[in-house]
Amino acid sequence: MRIAFRIAVYTLEYIEKNGLSLEKSFKRALTKSSIRGGEIVSQSYEYCRTALFSYSLADLILNKNYFRKISLRKKCAFRIAFGLLRKGYRLREVIYDAGGLLDRYLIEILREFKDINVEELVDRKDKIKFLSIKYSYPKFIAKRLVELLGEEEAEKVFKKDLKATEWIRINTLKVDIDKAVKKLEKMGVIIEKDKDFPELYKVVKSKVPLSTLKLVREFKVIIQDKGSVAVVHALNPAEGEVIIDATAAPGMKTSLIAQLADNRAYVIAIDISRRRIYEMKNLLNKMNVRNVDIVLADSSNLGKMRGDKVLIDAPCSNSGAIGKDPALRIILEKEENILRHTIIQWKLLENFIKNNENIIYSVCSYLPEEGEEVIKKAIEKYGINLVRPKVLGVNGYKKYNFSRNIRRLFPHLHSSTGFFISYIEKFKRALI
Repeated sequence: MRIAFRIAVYTLEYIEKNGLSLEKSFKRALTKSSIRGGEIVSQSYEYCRTALFSYSLADLILNKNYFRKISLRKKCAFRIAFGLLRKGYRLREVIYDAGGLLDRYLIEILREFKDINVEELVDRKDKIKFLSIKYSYPKFIAKRLVELLGEEEAEKVFKKDLKATEWIRINTLKVDIDKAVKKLEKMGVIIEKDKDFPELYKVVKSKVPLSTLKLVREFKVIIQDKGSVAVVHALNPAEGEVIIDATAAPGMKTSLIAQLADNRAYVIAIDISRRRIYEMKNLLNKMNVRNVDIVLADSSNLGKMRGDKVLIDAPCSNSGAIGKDPALRIILEKEENILRHTIIQWKLLENFIKNNENIIYSVCSYLPEEGEEVIKKAIEKYGINLVRPKVLGVNGYKKYNFSRNIRRLFPHLHSSTGFFISYIEKFKRALI
């Protein structure tokens, strides 16, 4: 469909220009096109995903064979068209759907290279370039993972990130687990109970998108990744505790803190964004979350604030979520988009270290610069003591002598997003 093709092009443009997630970019593209629902929406969304999983090869072919200045719109149209051809669409259909967005030179390139393999264009000996093109993976992230894990293990991550596992959490603040499971089964959703977390289920198959399910719309069932759930279980919230959620919006982890404590903990949920605070307030209310004070503030620049436990799920590159949000394949090609968070991460951790113990510091990132390096700095400056979090995972990267006392989650090992989780329990020496 021509409209579906054009919406997909707009979506890729928003990703490229604004660094937005696939979901946010797609919503903007729908608004621009005045489309609200129907087959066009689902088809266009699939066009986007298909293009993002093959865009690296498309760009390589384009750079080598298109010798004119190309607009971003034409470039995005080529990516969409190339992805569709790789999926089995006929060239004639793709040209028609493009509706003039492809010039004759681009069409000739598509005709010549639609069946090309990566091996024919990239030398396998150049392992980083080969892997990043083959899996449409940001080159910098691919390079770091090969250095940290080795080529064989890194490629397992790349493969798994082509299809992320879907997880749902039963919100026991609103519904009994057994009742929710039975209702999901009646709706044709095939699920498997997770062996690690009692409220979590893996989605094996669903006839419809999870977001359209009545139980999801009623917030009785929450779409939440296993890595995100693991972070809150590492915090181990309990009845009567004062818990600070330092970067709380949109409130998914806050709601799980409340759920695990059966609404009997007192949670201070802080976020710097007024808009996100408003959204979180509405969301938590719909989830039946109670005993939460929502605070609009910058957690990296607060005065003395103490709690029994603190959760710092810090803003990060989100490199661990590449499988969940394919837009990151484009966004994280720019290295400056990756490491700009490290200053904020350190400020957040340092602010709470000065007044608190029992801190969970976590990031959804594969990069040690956002995980191990931040903790290393805290050890050197404040003599913090790390305790291994009591959740699933493997040790951190081997080059760090405290690697046994942190947890890392990987998609190919844990069917989750990539996560770094650390638990700061107490200090070895008095703070100065």
